[in-house]
Amino acid sequence: MLPAARSSLCARASGGRRSPRSPRRRSSRSGASRVRPYAARAWSIWAPLNPLYEAGRYEEVADRARELLEEYPESAGLLYNVACCESLAGRTADALEHLRRSTELSDRFRALAKDDSDFDPIRDEPAFKELVGR
Repeated sequence: MLPAARSSLCARASGGRRSPRSPRRRSSRSGASRVRPYAARAWSIWAPLNPLYEAGRYEEVADRARELLEEYPESAGLLYNVACCESLAGRTADALEHLRRSTELSDRFRALAKDDSDFDPIRDEPAFKELVGR
């Protein structure tokens, strides 16, 4: 998670918020538009857990977020946030695995992880250094 507005990571990762009632429209080559179904964004998935994170209840939020991963296994932002909480909770192996999966889905999380203080507990791990390129 990012310092200051710690919940901003997911909002930025998701490209902002979008209501399920306002699906994105894309124009096809013929000029006709088609509606893409609503896909849950990282922030909308993470928002209910953010108060627990802010309260420092990292083990609890990691456990609850792992349940969400069953429903949203391809959410790079959720994987990243779970890795942050697992790192802070002392779950090194789990944190590294979720960070790895997050960076495989979106390389931007590799750059974020380099300076994210949530990863300070695992920063010296060889696997972390390999993942973020340090």
